[in-house]
Amino acid sequence: MQAYFNFLLNWRKAIVSFWLILLGTIAIGALNLQFTTNYRVFFSAENPQLQSYLAMQDRFNKKDNLLFVVSVQQGHIFTKETLTAVNELTNAGWQLPNAMRIDSVTNFQYSEANADEISVHPLVQHIEQQSPATLQQLHAIAINEPQLLGRLINQQANVTGINVTFNIPVGQEISTIPQIAAQAQLLANNIQKKYPHITLHLTGIVMMDHALTEIPMQDMSKLVPLMLVLIALILYLFFQNGAAVFATLTLLMLCIGTTMGIAGWSGLLLSPPTAVVPIILMTVAVADSVHILVNFQNFLAAGYQQNKALFQSLSLNFSAIVLTSITTIIGFLGLNYSDVPPFQALGNLVALGTLVALLLSISFLPALILLLPQPKIIRPVKGQLLMQKTGRLVVKRPKSLLSLAIIISIFFISFLGQNRLNDQFINYFDDSVLFRQATDLTIAHLTGLYIIELEIDAQTPAGIFKPDKLVLIDNFTHWLRQQPEVLHVDTITDIIKRINKNLFADDPEQYKLPETPELAAQELLLFELSLPYGLDLQDKLNSKQSATRLSVSLGNLSSAQVLAFVTRTEYWFKQHNQTTAQLTASGVPLLFAHISERNISSMLLGTSLVLVSISLILLLVFKSIKIGLLSLIPNLAPAALAFGLWGLLVGQIGMTLAVVTCMTLGIIIDDTVHFLIKYLHFRRVEKQASALAITNTFSGVGTALLITSCALMAGFLALSFSAFVPNADMGLLTAITIMFALLADLFILPPILLLIKA
Repeated sequence: MQAYFNFLLNWRKAIVSFWLILLGTIAIGALNLQFTTNYRVFFSAENPQLQSYLAMQDRFNKKDNLLFVVSVQQGHIFTKETLTAVNELTNAGWQLPNAMRIDSVTNFQYSEANADEISVHPLVQHIEQQSPATLQQLHAIAINEPQLLGRLINQQANVTGINVTFNIPVGQEISTIPQIAAQAQLLANNIQKKYPHITLHLTGIVMMDHALTEIPMQDMSKLVPLMLVLIALILYLFFQNGAAVFATLTLLMLCIGTTMGIAGWSGLLLSPPTAVVPIILMTVAVADSVHILVNFQNFLAAGYQQNKALFQSLSLNFSAIVLTSITTIIGFLGLNYSDVPPFQALGNLVALGTLVALLLSISFLPALILLLPQPKIIRPVKGQLLMQKTGRLVVKRPKSLLSLAIIISIFFISFLGQNRLNDQFINYFDDSVLFRQATDLTIAHLTGLYIIELEIDAQTPAGIFKPDKLVLIDNFTHWLRQQPEVLHVDTITDIIKRINKNLFADDPEQYKLPETPELAAQELLLFELSLPYGLDLQDKLNSKQSATRLSVSLGNLSSAQVLAFVTRTEYWFKQHNQTTAQLTASGVPLLFAHISERNISSMLLGTSLVLVSISLILLLVFKSIKIGLLSLIPNLAPAALAFGLWGLLVGQIGMTLAVVTCMTLGIIIDDTVHFLIKYLHFRRVEKQASALAITNTFSGVGTALLITSCALMAGFLALSFSAFVPNADMGLLTAITIMFALLADLFILPPILLLIKA
């Protein structure tokens, strides 16, 4: 250590310059960073639900959509002015990049008998020429048409939708989706100004993808500066030393710049989870600096010369810093067991940043401190007196404190069972996000964004037209519409029955399925030949006409409710299917419902392996099975207590919270390691009694534990301001876990050490 310190002392300028040049060059790669614009980033290519969904989209038209939601405050939309606005928006929608289909009330292809022929035409034509009586007729038709009601118009007819479907080539999402969103918003603004009596909102999958781009940009631009200010304030509050604050912030910026630079050079796409890497890195990386600087400043205050004070601080903290960095890296690498690729990237980036922080803390930081002028008057770091009093309290009343801790722990842990898996991917977005506001309004007044795609495969070409298959589909549709979760069912049997009625002079009694497959196929062909460009039936029939797709719109359901609905649906189909037809369920809600369960299962394995790895390292380092096992108590209890408190206050766990235990294992163990290393030094090297060793440990390391925990909690609490709710929940739960970890290291671990005289 002396030789290493002499190297730092003699080459301090060169060391600082080397790191600044090297890491500054690497950080340039951050300019290459781009934000993902696709919700599919949350699913690996091997995800079976994603593969099924993509395969279904290949067989039918894609369902990536943007929905313009038009509402009027008074009356209904069937006025000349409102219908003109809807029609103008419908026509202008074709100008959006990659638009392949537009559906609205005005261009809905309505069929009716016309003498001996069938007339297929847009429901609303020549708006200016329509009389009030005609408009009233159109109103009645729209709210009684199964293909429109609950999909493009509500029962009150005061809210309608213009649905634009896109075909965005794979790989072009990053450039295309922002263009679509920007042009759609501009179009909506122009229509709103021209027709001030209507209100326009934008929702749909494309707008959700766009929100996934905007949120990480907002988080990085707002939360990172907020975190830097919080850390600076915390450090200055405790140190009251500008040099210490400057050195720490410089290290943090280098660490963040290097990590994000490597991410940029590697071509990584940022997503909401990975966008918070800088914030997590700041909280993790600050710990090493604090431990070195606390002892350094206290030695200076005690009268040591600068070089000797720094040497003593490095000597005391070197092994603990290396060990805690290794355990932190292991904890974050455990996120590779997650089934969600952004969490894997999050773990790898933070692990990389932690390694960079370790190297900088033992080289760049001390070299920079040696170059910076120190204040003329050096005071001990604040919090020292508080920790000394806490240490004396623990020594005086170990049994009472431990008993109280056990009672409190049992109370919180008893609420663990209150937690339920309950992901709602629309609720991933905070109420402040425009997409969330528009979606909530749409679900409340028009239709749902949760769309379950049900493919019925007849197994033979044109087999979907066989009477038994059509009857099955029609009965299935009827049953689906009776389910409380269902807002709308889009099915081909509605079209076939309407055409059949048209063939019989619009006789209501003939609104039924034809009796032969040939007639059903001919009726549908007759209708399809009359359709304009972009409004064909490829979204409902595959090319061989062997399969059809039902699109079922649902309300805002939890993942458990989505899975329950699909299970109930599959059961009904199995019970009533007397044919060879097969049912396949897919859709974005189903993707997110399954990923929550898969992520929890995979993270149980990841967390277990991280725990075993860290436990083995601690056993080897402490050279004591008793101490190694004892160290697990303050590291496992905090997560259990935090989830217990979460069960008491919230009770809902999504896919993000599944990574918290694994992630925090590597973080919270830092305090335990620093405490035990100092304690064992006093016990084994200086041969002190347990009580004295505890007191001296509180005095020597307690302040650093307090500062690092405050910084960690502040950092993760800053995440709670994220507009991406999973990030906010992860930040809040992690902060709670760190709080319990600090309390455990101060009031559970020391009393146990005293009582067993370890």
